[in-house]
Amino acid sequence: MPDDLVATITVQPGQSPAELAYTLAQLPDGLEFADAFGDRTIVMVYGTAGVPLSVEEMLAAVAASLGNWGTPRPSREATS
Repeated sequence: MPDDLVATITVQPGQSPAELAYTLAQLPDGLEFADAFGDRTIVMVYGTAGVPLSVEEMLAAVAASLGNWGTPRPSREATS
């Protein structure tokens, strides 16, 4: 397993324990929990066991997991 492997699991409000367990079971062997981010929607970060992740690596993984949430909305100009 590569030393730089980072995976995220996003837990949404209303998600059942069975759904979460299924998603967690899809992670490759050899990963360990590193940290969690969020309040209502939680993003759990996993990395290669025994290889510490930097805060920057974890935040980059969280940002990547958000898809287009971080994309600014197009400006809405008034038309006449």
